[in-house]
Amino acid sequence: MASGRSQEVPDFILSDSESDTGPANIRPRKRQRQNDWTYKEQFDSIKEAKDYIAIDNQFRINTRSRTSDGEKLYYRCKNSNECSSAVFLLLHCDNASVSLFANNEPHNHEDRKDFGLDPQLKLIIADHFSKGISKPNQILKVLRNEGHGEIEKSKLVNFLARLKKQKYGSASFNYGEFENWCEIHSTMPDAEDESYVVGHEVNCDADNDEDRVLRAFISTKRLITLAIHQKLICSDATYKLLWHGFPVLLVGGVDKDKEFHPYGISITKSEAAEDFEFIFRTLKSEVEKIGGTNFDPNILVADSADAITSGFGQAFGNIFQRVNCWSHVARKVDQRLSLIADEATRKEIREDIEILQLVRSEAAFLKASELWRRK
Repeated sequence: MASGRSQEVPDFILSDSESDTGPANIRPRKRQRQNDWTYKEQFDSIKEAKDYIAIDNQFRINTRSRTSDGEKLYYRCKNSNECSSAVFLLLHCDNASVSLFANNEPHNHEDRKDFGLDPQLKLIIADHFSKGISKPNQILKVLRNEGHGEIEKSKLVNFLARLKKQKYGSASFNYGEFENWCEIHSTMPDAEDESYVVGHEVNCDADNDEDRVLRAFISTKRLITLAIHQKLICSDATYKLLWHGFPVLLVGGVDKDKEFHPYGISITKSEAAEDFEFIFRTLKSEVEKIGGTNFDPNILVADSADAITSGFGQAFGNIFQRVNCWSHVARKVDQRLSLIADEATRKEIREDIEILQLVRSEAAFLKASELWRRK
């Protein structure tokens, strides 16, 4: 129990090691490196500037600071903490442009292992990639012709993978990211040939992947305008063009010169009737908004898929003429004719069917088909 009297606190004697706090044990502060920054390049956006630095694959972001000119992002060498080479990006406070500055110090870690391609060679490869030369073997051939010698294909493949990720984003698919992208690009642009998302439907709340919804219709003002006075619609899916394994559905029309004109493309999870109904309804709404008149085509040209027929009927009404695409019919005919051994017979039947499909009226076609079957 504490008493009211004061007590003397004894003096503690420090050992030699504890009492030795002289200047000899104070670690001297490392002298800060002074950089002589030089302006190098100007970019229109922060993404463009960061992609430029990433292509070189020599720097990583270190610190950032705010100044009266704007925010500065400082990058140090990613291969050695002792390396003097550095750059920084200046995000101008009065506009959206970004400036690149460098201290012009060379990388002073020559003894490090060479993990990748030469930085200058990376810029050359990136330039070829931007021009459409994207396959490793194609790039290797071009580089050899330009006198760059032999390059390890594995290094090139790894660099191209990073380059594609920077340009196209991650290869993984995310419903939320897709919906966000659609919303960002849903505003109709002023330019007639600039694409935009005309309409989209995304629902990822279902536990079962089959019940989730993903639909987006993409077009331009000029392509939508082409459909204003059309009465005929062509539609099909293509599996030569895929996006994350999802089919791309195409809708368009044909002019009097038999030239096909697309009205837009759509990305969907499947080829169900609901998917085609979404495409046709979205097209109808946008054509009527831009053209200021009703859009009610009454002829559908497609393969024999019931889903396309059903989707068209739901969007435009059930009174329409259904025409089977001759290209699909011809391929099926050729498959069946391959079972006939005699070449002359195959040729005669094929020619008769080609003549039949040129008949202009449905009544004449039905009568000619009946006569041909009796032949």
